[in-house]
Amino acid sequence: MSCAVILIAIQGEYMAVRAHLTDLKEEMHPKGSIYERGKFSSHGKEWEVGV
Repeated sequence: MSCAVILIAIQGEYMAVRAHLTDLKEEMHPKGSIYERGKFSSHGKEWEVGV
């Protein structure tokens, strides 16, 4: 599985990206950052994506 991180500054863009992810889970990095991790599938390939 491939991995990607997408940094988003605008709420509307965040919601648009999030709409394409499945199995979303909120996580917290040991240093305190809160982010969501989900899966994106396209053309038979699956990506693990952090936003």
